[in-house]
Amino acid sequence: MYGVRLGYIAALNPQNAFRVYADFNSGVFSVDNDDFHRMTAGGGLDFLYNFGNVFGLFVGAGYNYAFGEFIESGKNPRPGAAYINFGLSWTIQERIRIELASRYLFSKYHDLNGNFSFGNIMYNGSITTSTPWQTSINIDFVF
Repeated sequence: MYGVRLGYIAALNPQNAFRVYADFNSGVFSVDNDDFHRMTAGGGLDFLYNFGNVFGLFVGAGYNYAFGEFIESGKNPRPGAAYINFGLSWTIQERIRIELASRYLFSKYHDLNGNFSFGNIMYNGSITTSTPWQTSINIDFVF
């Protein structure tokens, strides 16, 4: 998966700040040798706490909307998901921020039972698709 995030940081003081952002992510998932594109667009609000000028923590929440072949392949998809995220940050020369982030989504994309198709594949049983925990490394350029 890869993506882009654009946002604004409102600093309350040198240690505390809020970040509001919009993001877009894209990737390919494979199921039984079929590839499905999955994209998400959303936004969030984070609280940032910095220890000195180098290291920090953040915690926040947001909402993502998923679309693409992966979501549209199943019957009755649930593309929207609220999430919480948290992580650690490291600031280099006040302009580059590297983050190790983790995000937990509260929803499943598909929850299917009985006879159904997913893409071109027919199933009899049940299938649930979700990405509840997502971990990423983000590089932010601060202007």
